[in-house]
Amino acid sequence: MYLIPLFGALIGWLTVKVILWLTINRIIPNNQKLIQQEIINLILNDWNPEAIITEKVKQINLESDIGPILDKKLDSFIENLGSKIPFGQVVLAGPFVNKMKEKVKREILQSLPELQDNLANKVKTKFNIRALIEEKVLSFNLKEVAQSLFKSSLKRRQLEGLGALIGFSLSLIQFVFFISLGY
Repeated sequence: MYLIPLFGALIGWLTVKVILWLTINRIIPNNQKLIQQEIINLILNDWNPEAIITEKVKQINLESDIGPILDKKLDSFIENLGSKIPFGQVVLAGPFVNKMKEKVKREILQSLPELQDNLANKVKTKFNIRALIEEKVLSFNLKEVAQSLFKSSLKRRQLEGLGALIGFSLSLIQFVFFISLGY
């Protein structure tokens, strides 16, 4: 009679082990396509990856990244042009050239937002993000994913311990109830 709480703990522990085993080895593999489709729907409908990627592309600060490169390329272009034109080194020097370089640079930098929008649209159209996500999710073996999640002894032991605690608690309540009834 006094062993009822211990048997309850054992039953709770075994129940959790059986539920985990059934989930990993039967329920998930048998419903893999349905689970994968639900994951795909969650990602595509709730997260809207195209909008996220488009927004991230638009948040890139191209001016700070392109400005120094543009300066180097313009300097190289003018230097190269000056070496090919007679007296080019003399003509293509001084404040006139610097103003021209700044004007060209400013025009290019002002066109960056339009280029960013164009790039964001190309990313959306050229990379079929929905198809990529579907392909990746469908390639997952959910049984392996579930096994790796529960491989961690700590997580599994915590769940088993919780099952044992629940079983022990219910059995202890049942034991106290039987004692109070005079059994």
